[in-house]
Amino acid sequence: MLEYVRMRMPSLVDEKNGRIHLGEFRTDRLLYVTSEEFSDFFEHVISYVLILEAFRKMKNGKDVQRE
Repeated sequence: MLEYVRMRMPSLVDEKNGRIHLGEFRTDRLLYVTSEEFSDFFEHVISYVLILEAFRKMKNGKDVQRE
């Protein structure tokens, strides 16, 4: 699965620890939905979910539309 994510969107994989990295939030200030951290995180979550869905379809033998 990790290799599939790495192939589809390498920026989601933290190469230091080999884990999916969706983002970080600072704890020393309030989080707003208009903040860059939040929009980056939300974009990564959506991308990851779409990749997971494509992987699931591939594993189930269904056709996956390539980008």
